[in-house]
Amino acid sequence: MIVRRQGLNSPAAANPKSELTPVERAVLLALMSAGRPLRESADIQVHYGFSVKPAHRAKLKTLGLVETTPRPWTHSLTRKGWDWAKSELESAPPKGLMGLGPLYAVLNGLHRVLSPKGVTPEQFFQEGAIPPKADRLGADLSNAAWSSADETLALALQDIPTFERVLGRYEGALSGEAGAAMKQIRLASELVLQHVRQAASLRGLQAMYAKSEQAVFDPVEFESDDPMPAGAKAAVIKSPIVKSTATGPPIVVVRGLAEPA
Repeated sequence: MIVRRQGLNSPAAANPKSELTPVERAVLLALMSAGRPLRESADIQVHYGFSVKPAHRAKLKTLGLVETTPRPWTHSLTRKGWDWAKSELESAPPKGLMGLGPLYAVLNGLHRVLSPKGVTPEQFFQEGAIPPKADRLGADLSNAAWSSADETLALALQDIPTFERVLGRYEGALSGEAGAAMKQIRLASELVLQHVRQAASLRGLQAMYAKSEQAVFDPVEFESDDPMPAGAKAAVIKSPIVKSTATGPPIVVVRGLAEPA
C-alpha cells in the first residue's frame, strides 16, 4: 500500500521550511542505508558523491532528524529520523522533485518485503537480523566508544611531530643541568609516544604525509586557511590521519592542514 505523505513533507505542513531538499533527503537515506553514523567528508562526500552544506546540517538538526558532532562533522539518525525513514519506505515520491521515482520504487519494494515480517529499517540496516535488545545496545556502545577512541588517537598521532620539534628546539637551546634535564624529558616522552604509535597502529591508523611534503590538495583530506582549489599543489603542515579498512580504501579520520606550495 502506498500512502500519501503527511506532516513533515506534506504541503499542508505548518512550517513550509520543513520541506526537505534533495540533499537533505539524500543525507537521511544515506544514514538509513549505512545503518551507522557518517562523516560529511570522508563518508558522505567520498562514498555517496554529494556535499552537505551548513544550512542542510542546521536544518536537519533543527527538525530533530539527526544528531551531529563536530571534528569531523558526523551525523547519525535520531529516533525521529528513523521514524522518517520508515515512513519513506511506504510513501509516494515527493512532488516537485524530479527523478526520484525509481528510488521510491525500490523503497516501496523494500517495504513490501520487510513489513510482513515486522522488521523495521533500523533493524534491517543496522543489524541484518533482530538480535536481543541488550546485544544491540552493547554493540552500539562499543562502536561509539571505538569511534571516539580512534579520533582521539588520530589527533594525538597528528600532533606528535609538532611536539617532537618543540622538544628538540628546547633541548638544543639549553645547556648544563637544564640541558641534561630536557634530554631526560625527551627520552621519557619517547616512551609515551611509542605507546601512542603502537595503539594507533593496532587500530589501523597512520599519517599520509610528513610535514612540508608536497601533496595534491583534496578537501576530503585537507583543510586550509587559504582558499585552495582541489588539485592545487600544497605543502603539508599537518598530515591527514587515515584508517585502513578490510573492504575498501582507507578512510580519513582527521583532516590535515595544508597551505599553497
